[in-house]
This record gives sequence, C-alpha cells and structure tokens, in this order.
Amino acid sequence: MVIKSRKPHKKTSPLPRGMMGSFYGKADNNKSKQLRRDHEYNMARMTNNDAIAARDKETNAINTIVECASSRQLLERVMEFTSSSSSSSAATTTTTKGGYPPYYAKLLERAIEMAGMTFEDPYLALSIFEHAKTHSVVSYVSGCTTEVYNAMLMMRWKLWRDVHGMLNLVDEMMANGVGYDTETRRIMQLVVAEVENEMRLDNDDDEDDGAASSDVYRYGPNMKDGMVWSMDERRSANIMKALVGKWLFK
Repeated sequence: MVIKSRKPHKKTSPLPRGMMGSFYGKADNNKSKQLRRDHEYNMARMTNNDAIAARDKETNAINTIVECASSRQLLERVMEFTSSSSSSSAATTTTTKGGYPPYYAKLLERAIEMAGMTFEDPYLALSIFEHAKTHSVVSYVSGCTTEVYNAMLMMRWKLWRDVHGMLNLVDEMMANGVGYDTETRRIMQLVVAEVENEMRLDNDDDEDDGAASSDVYRYGPNMKDGMVWSMDERRSANIMKALVGKWLFK
C-alpha cells in the first residue's frame, strides 16, 4: 500500500444491536404513541358528546313537564314517561332496564312538585305517585327514589299538615328498601319542631286564664278542642323524632 501510495481502508464497524433497535424503532414508537393519543382523544370526545346529548335530552324532557299549562296536560305528559319503551315517546332516548329514561325519577319529582305547588292540586300529585308505584315493579324501582318520596313528604306537609300520612310514607320507604337522606331528615325535623312547639303553646295556655281569646288568633278556624294536633298526630311526630334520632347515629 505504501509503494502504491494507497491509504489504508478500514470498514466501519456496525452499531451495537441495542442502539440499532432504539434508532430504527424510534419513528415507529412515536407513531404508535401518537395513534394511541389520537384514539384516547377521540374516545374522550365521543364520551363527552354522549354526555352532552344525554343532558340535553334530560333538560328537554324536564322542560316538557315545567311548561305544562294545566293539570290535565301534566298528567298526560307523565303518563307518556311512565309507559314502556314500546309505547312511550320518551323511550326513544337512552333508557334503563324496562324502557325508562335514566332521568325518570327527576321527571316524577318535578311533576309532583308542579302538581302540588304550582297547580295546587295535591290529588293529582298523589295520582302521579301512585301510578308510578303500581305501573310496574321496574317503574317503582326506577322512579320512586328517595327524592320522589321527599317531594311527597313535603307536599303532604305544606298542603295538608298530614303528619300521620307522612309517617306512613316513611314506613313505606323503610319497608321497600328506599333510603333516606339529609332532606328526608330535614323534613321530619321540621314536622317534629312545629308539633312540639304547638304542644308547648297548649301547656302555656292551660296556665293562662286569659288565653281563650288568643287561641282563635293563634290557631285560627282549624283549632280542635283547643289543640291543633290530635293525639294520633302527636304520636306520629314522636315516632318521627325517634327515627331521626336513630338515623343520625347511623
């Protein structure tokens, strides 16, 4: 090589196997990661779109209840939602088992509030509640939730002061495995507080000779023999008080 004035030639050694893998596979790894990120993004977007669509359907369905102009229209609308998927327009939405939409209980709750408080028709509220209970087992399980029972409890209290009827509802909840919540306790505490307050007023009146003229002013025309609450109603309130005390420690 010296005589011929040639430079020595040495073959370049190959890269180590580990480096070759990381070098040649880098582009493929980046591509797979990007594909995975794109897939996760698309799935998240689809989930968000489904959630938005579900919320829109729920809002529209509840608006059909709120926008009812009469008791008759409200009852007709509720009957549509308590029907099965084969005969209900509401069942064209995403439904739970039995054809009821996942917001079925919210519809019942709002319908009961509309009937009792807006239209001042407690008997319509009772009809809606009883229809949901007796339409089918699935209707009861899907629709008659704690919130719906709370709406019925509040309706009975505000419109009728029906302490005994409220206790029957609470007994029904416990017998059928319907749970209670903070609102249930609050409603029952409200009842107990008012009944006990009237009982204290009665005791004060017994000690006041001049209380006869103030009784009518305090109690109004619903006064019954000098007492607002019957013994049965007071007994029901005491049972409610015991239940609330028991629930607070659970």
